[in-house]
Amino acid sequence: YILDYDPAYTSIRLELSFKGEGSLNVLLDGEIAYSTVMQNGKQSGEIDLVKANYEGIKLVFEGAGTVTYAVTFITKPYADAFSGSGFTITKTAEGETVFTYTYTVGWYSVVAPIRKYDSSYDSLRLSMLLAQPTVIGIMIDGVYLWSHYDHSEPVEGVMEFFFDLTSFKITDNSVIEIWIDPAITGYTGTEGTKTVTITELSFINTDKMPKASIVIAESFTFDYDGKGKAASGATTNSGETLVYEYKRASDADKAYSTDLPVDAGEYDVRVTSPLNNTYGVTYAYAKLFINKITPDMPKASEITVDYANEAVIYDASVLAVSRFEDFSYILPSGGSVAYGMTLYFKYIDSVNYSESAVNSVTLSQREGEVSFSINYALEITAQNVTDQQEYSTDGLNWTTGQNKKVKVVPGNIYLFRVKATDHSFAGEICYVAASYRPTLQNVQITLQATDKTSITVNPIAGAEYKLSDTIWQTDTYFGYLKAGDTVTVTVRLKATDSSFASDEISAEFTVGGEKEPEEKPGDEKPADKGCGSAAVPVGMMLLCGIFVACQQRRRVK
Repeated sequence: YILDYDPAYTSIRLELSFKGEGSLNVLLDGEIAYSTVMQNGKQSGEIDLVKANYEGIKLVFEGAGTVTYAVTFITKPYADAFSGSGFTITKTAEGETVFTYTYTVGWYSVVAPIRKYDSSYDSLRLSMLLAQPTVIGIMIDGVYLWSHYDHSEPVEGVMEFFFDLTSFKITDNSVIEIWIDPAITGYTGTEGTKTVTITELSFINTDKMPKASIVIAESFTFDYDGKGKAASGATTNSGETLVYEYKRASDADKAYSTDLPVDAGEYDVRVTSPLNNTYGVTYAYAKLFINKITPDMPKASEITVDYANEAVIYDASVLAVSRFEDFSYILPSGGSVAYGMTLYFKYIDSVNYSESAVNSVTLSQREGEVSFSINYALEITAQNVTDQQEYSTDGLNWTTGQNKKVKVVPGNIYLFRVKATDHSFAGEICYVAASYRPTLQNVQITLQATDKTSITVNPIAGAEYKLSDTIWQTDTYFGYLKAGDTVTVTVRLKATDSSFASDEISAEFTVGGEKEPEEKPGDEKPADKGCGSAAVPVGMMLLCGIFVACQQRRRVK
C-alpha cells in the first residue's frame, strides 16, 4: 500500500540491482505500469503517474537471484504561491492565477518561491494572457529570463515563453519574479485597472517531451573541389529551423561542428530540431562522402629550379619529384640537380587527390662559355673577370668578378664560368692550371769585374737581375756605385708566355777600387782630375760635366 500519497507526485523512480536472471513487472493498483528483463548489473527506470491518487504499488520478480531495489516518488517542481503589493491575486477553477492591479505611474512585481525543484526539469513553460498593453520582465534569482530592457514595448494578448534552465542553480530558496510595467522602460500607459493571467507555469523534463519527426536522406556524395559541402533537404514537423552539424567519421570522440567539411573522406551528419514549446531536442543522422579526385598531370610550373644553388624546390605535400622514372628515389625539396638531368614528377596520393600521371622535364638551360689565360709576367689573368662571371679554386666556393683581372697564384687551378641566372644554370667551366714557380738549382751568382764605381756579374741564361732597391734588368752591369760599399745582387729566371718568373737567389759583393776621399769646403780639385782644364777640348768638357752631374745625382740617391 502507498502511505501518505501526495497528488503532487508526478512519477516513480526505480533503482534496481540484480544478481542472476529474471524479469520485473511493476503494478499500480493492479495494472502493469512498467516491465523489464533483469540480468546481472544495475538499471533504472521511471513511471509517470497519471491519476490524482493511487492506493498500492506491487513489484513482481520472476527468476532466480537476488534483487535490491529502491522506489522513490517524485514531486514535479512548481511555483504558484505568488504575492506582491498592489495586486489582487485570485485562482480560477482551472488553476490559473489572475493578477488585478491599478496602473498609475509606478512599477509592480509579483514573486513566488520555487518548490520541490529537481534538476532533471531543465526548462520552464510560461503562458500569460495580458488583457491590456503591458510591459513584462521575468527573472529567476535576480537573473533575467526575459528582459524588459530589451523588450520595452508593451504587448497585449497571449504570450508564450519557453526558457532553458540548465545554466541556473535553482534550490529550495529560489524565486521567480514577474515585473509588470516597470518604470525603467519609460512606458506611460493609460492609467486604470489591468489584468494579467498566468494560464500555465510548469517545469519541464525535456527528455519526457515528444520528439519531432525529422526526415533526411541516408547519405550525400560529392567530389572534392576545395569548397565546403553541406547536407540539405531535411524536413521536420517541429516548425523550428533545423541545425546541420558534421564530424569526420573516424573522429568518434570529437564533437559535432557546424563547420562545413572540405577535405575528402566520410563524415557523420547530425540534424537537430531544437527545443521548443511542443517538442524536446530531436536528432536525426546521415552520412556525407567527399570523394578524392584524380588530377591532370602537374605542369612544369609546379616545380621551381634554383639555378644558382642547383636545387629543385616544390611542395612535397602534393608532389613527388625523382631523377628516376620509377620513383625509386624521391628528391626532397631543395635536393641537388644539374644541367642535363631529367626530372620526373607527379601528384601523390593525398587527402583530396589520387595519384596523377607522370610528367617530366629535362634541365637543358645553360649560360655561354668563357675563355681565360694567364699573364705570367704580371701573375694575373690576361682577361678581365666581369660581374657576370665568377671564378673558383675548389669548384665549391665561387667569387663574382669585379670587371678587372684576378691575381694568380702559381700551382693553383682556376675555374671560370658565366654565372647562373634565374632561368639557366651557370656556363660550362673553363679550367686554367697555373704552373708551379720554377726554381734555380745549382746556380751561383759570380762576380765578373768591379771597379770603384761599378760591378759586373757573370751572365746566367734566361735570367734577370737587380740590386736590392732597383727594378729588374737584363744587363749584368751595375754602375754609379761607391767604392767599398757592399751591394746585394738578386737573380731570377724571367717569366715566359707559359711560366712564371722563378724563385730568387741573392749574393753580396763589395764594390772594388779606392774609396774616394770626402770633399771639404774650399778644396780645389786638380786640373787633370776635373772638368774644365784648358787641356781638355770644349766638347770633352761638356761630356765630362754631364758624367760628373750623373755621379753626383747617383750619390745623392
